[in-house]
Amino acid sequence: AKHQRSQAYLLFDYKKNYCPSNILDPVATDTLPKIENITKLADELEGRRKVLDRYTIDELICIIDKAAQKWMNPDSHLMPLRTQGLQFLSGWCRAQSLRSVADQSLRGARGLLDSPRSLLGMNRRLIFARPRGLVAHWLAGNVPLLGMLALVQCILTRNCNLLKASNTFSSVLPALLDTFRDLVVKDIGGRTLLGNDILKAITVVYYPREDIVSAEAMSQSSDVRIAWGGRSAVENIMNLPRRYGSEDIIFGPKLSYMAIGRDMLKTERLVRRYARRAATDASVFDQYACASPHTIFVESGGEAASPKDFAKLLAAEMDKALVRIPKAPVDSDTAAQIESIRLHYELTGDLWKSNNTD
Repeated sequence: AKHQRSQAYLLFDYKKNYCPSNILDPVATDTLPKIENITKLADELEGRRKVLDRYTIDELICIIDKAAQKWMNPDSHLMPLRTQGLQFLSGWCRAQSLRSVADQSLRGARGLLDSPRSLLGMNRRLIFARPRGLVAHWLAGNVPLLGMLALVQCILTRNCNLLKASNTFSSVLPALLDTFRDLVVKDIGGRTLLGNDILKAITVVYYPREDIVSAEAMSQSSDVRIAWGGRSAVENIMNLPRRYGSEDIIFGPKLSYMAIGRDMLKTERLVRRYARRAATDASVFDQYACASPHTIFVESGGEAASPKDFAKLLAAEMDKALVRIPKAPVDSDTAAQIESIRLHYELTGDLWKSNNTD
């Protein structure tokens, strides 16, 4: 590794978005600025982090909320991301949602990020939540929007962020971040909040898998490492040299399930409501994210519907969800796997399916 040179490239920083305007187009590295030294880049990023200290957490939430509203503009070039969970992400980043997430994470008092506070009436002891410093993110290519969930929380906790994009969908996160550029928001008190200040603490880079020099430099420069992806990818990141005292947050391979109790099946109205919600949850991120349940357990004994009744209704609601959340085209291998699973259940149980593999 000592004889290798950095093969890292700059995708996005507070000065410019260097990615193609069409977010689904692959990025050509010969059009990107070369990064000679990841460590120097990380040091500069940590120096700019202090600009976030000018804002309260509610002011940061206000800026993110306005950017999230822009994501769902019908004229936005982000509309192709609807099939990747853009609507879910936009709703999660709205002000009310972020305030709730912050309160749940900070002992019911998100103001701990702004100043020392007493808790549980203990006036002699104050608690103050402080940023860790630089957070390094290794993003996954199969669900490009998920990295924004972690990044938003790192922004609210006033950390600076160095993100390594995947070689697929590498333009997605820069496109989302670009909505903060030149964004000006007036809060309730009349203070001017600038989206550009958030961007000063964020940089997105790309380097190929074989670039050990850049990977090690990024790891050793970070106070927190966040890794997304399959087991092999996560293990490779976790085995990189690290700074003493740094912490790891791993989002590796997981499967989710949903459970619906019989109390939620007491009336036809409740059954329809939860079938619709189940269809939406199963469709967001197209089953590629751990947030998408792969299996739904339905308790017997519901007054208005049996598990089989629920399955029939769910099949109809999945067709409706396909209209709300259009699915990306299916490759031949995936279509073959779907048909194979269907054949298994046609022979061993009851099956409800769409006319095609959507």
